[in-house]
Amino acid sequence: MTRNLWTLMAIICLTTNVYCQKEKKNYISLHVSNGISDLSRGNSFGYTSERSYSGKNYLTIGFDYAKMTSENLEMCTGLSVTFNDMAFSSTSYWSESSQWGNYGGSTTYDYSDRFFIFSVPGHLKLHLLKYLFIDGGISINYHPSMGYTWGIGYGGGAGAEYTFKSGISLSLSPYMQWNMLNIGSSSGDAFNSDNLKQKGINVALGYRF
Repeated sequence: MTRNLWTLMAIICLTTNVYCQKEKKNYISLHVSNGISDLSRGNSFGYTSERSYSGKNYLTIGFDYAKMTSENLEMCTGLSVTFNDMAFSSTSYWSESSQWGNYGGSTTYDYSDRFFIFSVPGHLKLHLLKYLFIDGGISINYHPSMGYTWGIGYGGGAGAEYTFKSGISLSLSPYMQWNMLNIGSSSGDAFNSDNLKQKGINVALGYRF
């Protein structure tokens, strides 16, 4: 009898919480994402450049706003800043020919830097099975350093979200983001393909109303 009573109470609480979450159409939150980054760079000018990322962390802090457009679908936007601590080992290879023969060589150098990305995302978030969700979309990025100006990012994740009766919401999700850095490169080099990939965990504290 006692077990049945606890089961009934749990069902009532869960049903009430899901109902409240779907009835609250607006959502604001602060989120923090932390993980590892990987930078790749390519070019087409007769030489190759190999760059390896040393495994530094990235940290993203952002503000989000979302509006429920249907029973399970939200449209999301916001503003975020990402701090990328980077360290590279770079090797450049070169070769040339002359009347005396062929010559070639390589140059290796190490350096470190901090790279900032300011982003305005546009995402869709689909709620599944009461507490689960998947989300993804694109972002417009601004990163005025290292010869870059602006770029485009795209990414997504899947996780769980729980909304209390008060409207306070907690979510946790693995997340991946790819950033194409040199679309607005100040060098205007259309042959380069510079990409920054981020893999980490996203935690958000929000409020539904």
